[in-house]
Amino acid sequence: MHQQYRDATLRELRDQQVRFAPRTKKLQQLERAEKLLSELEVSRQYPYDYLCFRITDYRPERATRHVIQGVDARHDLRLLVEDLSDAADVRVEEASEPVHTVEDLSRLFKVSTKTINR
Repeated sequence: MHQQYRDATLRELRDQQVRFAPRTKKLQQLERAEKLLSELEVSRQYPYDYLCFRITDYRPERATRHVIQGVDARHDLRLLVEDLSDAADVRVEEASEPVHTVEDLSRLFKVSTKTINR
């Protein structure tokens, strides 16, 4: 699991979901997080409660006033998607979109595998 989260509350959300959510919930949250990631604007700020609801479909019992910068939310949501995917043990066959290997991308973009890895 990633340790480079910029926001501690999103890292805590990840910890909770990875530990306690059943696989089907993780998969739902994974899809919701990917959708949210495509909608976030780096120049805006987002309340944590909004992000939490969009990912989990759950509102915290007590509203927080915690706000996350869009650039940090995008960064952390990318990590969350990867962590949820790993925790749910998503297989390539289950992916809803094409999955490419490093070698595939290297050939496609005519660059070395080192470049892709970086």
